[in-house]
Amino acid sequence: MKLKPRKLDMDESQSWFTIKEAAEYLRVSEMTLRRATARGALKYKRPANKYLFHETWLHSWIYGYGKKLSPTQQHELQSLRGSQS
Repeated sequence: MKLKPRKLDMDESQSWFTIKEAAEYLRVSEMTLRRATARGALKYKRPANKYLFHETWLHSWIYGYGKKLSPTQQHELQSLRGSQS
């Protein structure tokens, strides 16, 4: 199953995941994401007491633990997205 990021009212040009969706998308537990946010390793927003993760923040964390994606990593990510279709 391929999860698509949702568009929220905050900014229609950006894609956001809830903690449950992010965990499914990255194939990690929700607790793993909570621990990463507690350590400051993963960026998040918390409007209305919900964890929200931007798609690019998730990619940066999973590939580089908080670092920006390199061009090579971005290319690999694009390749993976294409193969999941």
